Amino acid sequence: MKNKLMRAARPFVFLALIFTWVSFKNIGNDGNVIPKELVGEWQYGSASMTEIWDKPTNTFLGNSFELSVGFHFKADGTYEEYFVAGSRLIGSCRINIFNVSYGVLQYDAATKRITTIPNRVKNKFYNCGSLSQSEKTTELKSNTYELKPAVVANGTKVLEIKNGPGPATIFYKK
Repeated sequence: MKNKLMRAARPFVFLALIFTWVSFKNIGNDGNVIPKELVGEWQYGSASMTEIWDKPTNTFLGNSFELSVGFHFKADGTYEEYFVAGSRLIGSCRINIFNVSYGVLQYDAATKRITTIPNRVKNKFYNCGSLSQSEKTTELKSNTYELKPAVVANGTKVLEIKNGPGPATIFYKK
């Protein structure tokens, strides 16, 4: 009798586990639900139209300035934030900055704001041939962003991200 009861209860236990997993699937580390429309990789980038060429060899060396910012908001309530900047002043001398932050998200549904709380940041700085690297896990600052999903003229879904006064920056989903 006991074995029959156990066999009959198995499907219900299995379904209960599935419903529990599905209900917690998009909950961040603080219990806030991260909206599905925000989950994913979002990117912004720009480059200067000024080109640097090596005249003696007629070789293209790159744009004078490049900038890229990216966010990867994950369904489990964690994130990665990328910042890359590059500048070429003269000849083959190039300066690059690479920063990657890892941490947890807090989402406030009422204000449509997300706060990134980093627990680790990696930095690389390349200056005309010399490289310096660092990694920090303490004294890291959180940032709060206003988020607004939108659609641009061609129908592409974008995310307007604003950090402080001024206009929002438009990020495209990767």
